[in-house]
Amino acid sequence: MGCCTETPIGIAKLKSILQGWSNIIWSSEKVRRIAHERIEICVECDQNNKNFCIDCGCWIPAKARSLEEHCKKWND
Repeated sequence: MGCCTETPIGIAKLKSILQGWSNIIWSSEKVRRIAHERIEICVECDQNNKNFCIDCGCWIPAKARSLEEHCKKWND
């Protein structure tokens, strides 16, 4: 099962999701650089369906901006 589809959602997962969404609005240069690198990988990924990850169900722009999130295809 993917990262965001498990129920009930844990506090750590909720914190990670909120971090990604808040980093869309307020982000540092470090977050923007990491997100850019991650999104470049996701754009080419076969699990990307209109900016949603088929594997975990996350909205890719928010997940890519959460420094606590991980994907087996990202190099970080």
